[in-house]
Amino acid sequence: MKMHSNKWAFVIAMLITVGLLAACGGTETSQPTEPPKVEQPTEIPEGVEPTVPPSPIDSKALLQQRCTACHNLNRVTNKMWSLQQWEQSVSSMIRRGAQLNNEEKEALVKYLAENYGP
Repeated sequence: MKMHSNKWAFVIAMLITVGLLAACGGTETSQPTEPPKVEQPTEIPEGVEPTVPPSPIDSKALLQQRCTACHNLNRVTNKMWSLQQWEQSVSSMIRRGAQLNNEEKEALVKYLAENYGP
C-alpha cells in the first residue's frame, strides 16, 4: 500500500512539473514593436535665455506644518511684528531645529510680515 501511494505522489508531482514548464515556455506569438520615438528638444533661439518660473511656495501651509511641530499657532497670530522681527524669530527657530530651506524661510518671513505685521 505504501509503494502504491508513493507512485501516485510521483505521478502527481510530474504532472505539476510538466504543467508549470508548459505554462512558462512556449513560442512567442506577438509581433515585434517599433522602438518609441524620441522627442527632439526644441532649440532656443540665439540671444534668448531660458527661464523656469519659480515654483510657488505655500507660505500659509509652511506656517501650519512646520511651526506647529513645536508650538501652536497662537504664538504667531498674537504677534504684530515687523519684517526684521519675523526674520530674527524664524532664524532663531531654524537654529533650534525648524526645518526650512532658504527659499521657504524667505517666503515664510514675508508671509508673516504681511499677515502678522504692524
